[in-house]
Amino acid sequence: MKAAVAVFNASFLFWATAIYMGTGWSMWLFSFPAVPQLTPDNYYYVFVPQVAYATKFFTPLTWIMMACSLLMLILEWKGGIRWVPIVVLLLVGIAGWVTVQFIFPYNREMTAGIHDQAQLQ
Repeated sequence: MKAAVAVFNASFLFWATAIYMGTGWSMWLFSFPAVPQLTPDNYYYVFVPQVAYATKFFTPLTWIMMACSLLMLILEWKGGIRWVPIVVLLLVGIAGWVTVQFIFPYNREMTAGIHDQAQLQ
């Protein structure tokens, strides 16, 4: 039973970290290059709804990832891979902190409405 829980937990954690990182990279590679072409008239539908949906999805997923990391740490404490959940906990925690401190303020500004091109840039 312990092995099944460990495999399911690690598999879910792998999936969650892959989608978390994949979404970030896809934004950087495919959405952010369009930023110079955005204006106060067209930026909203390029970013705001997507960010709102991503926030609703990733906020609980982040907490679940941290719980899975803690469970993996407990299950693997005597094993050779206890560093994996420690690294995941640190990176997810840092990513969450950076998001709340630095990205959410921009998201709130964009959601409220930007009417000046200089502010948008």
